[in-house]
Amino acid sequence: MGNQFEHLRLPRIINIELPRRSTGGGFGGKKRTDVSEHGKQLLGQISSLIEPVKQKISPFHLDPKLIFKIKVAEKHSFSDSLVTQIGLNVLAREPNKAIVVFSSDNELAEFKKRLENYSQIKDGPKYEHLGAIDELVPLEPEDRIGRLLDINRVQPGELAALDLELWHTGNRK
Repeated sequence: MGNQFEHLRLPRIINIELPRRSTGGGFGGKKRTDVSEHGKQLLGQISSLIEPVKQKISPFHLDPKLIFKIKVAEKHSFSDSLVTQIGLNVLAREPNKAIVVFSSDNELAEFKKRLENYSQIKDGPKYEHLGAIDELVPLEPEDRIGRLLDINRVQPGELAALDLELWHTGNRK
C-alpha cells in the first residue's frame, strides 16, 4: 500500500551562527551570606508559582504540570543532577543562565523541604548549593519563542514554516 500523503518540503531559510548553549556544570561561585532571607524569598516565589496551577481546570481532565524557570545567579552554575535531586526535571537551558524545569508534584514537596532546611526554618542538611538559585519565575509567552524566530518574527498574513519543540512531561495519559 503506497503512501497517500505528500511529504512536506521545509525550506532552509536562515543560515546564521547562534551562540552555543552551555550545559552547566556543578555548583560554583561565592557562598551567600543572606541564606535565611534568600531561602524564605524562594519559598515565597514557590507559593506564587503553585497558586495559578491549582486554579487551572483543563477541559481534557489533564493534570496541569508546573513549568517554571530557575534563574541561576551570576558566576554560579546548577547541574542537571542537582535539579533532579530537588525533585524537578530539566526541560531546557537558556543562554542567559536560566533553566526551564517542570514538576509532576504540583506542591513541590521535596524542593520546599530542602529550601526550609537551607533557610534554617528546619534543622537538617544545609543544602548550600541552593544559593546558586537567584529566583524562581513563571514561564512567560515570550520565553516560548525560539532564538531564530526572535530574530526574524513572522508577520501577520505571512505563511511560514516553523520548527516546533514539544515538551512531553512523561505522563502517557
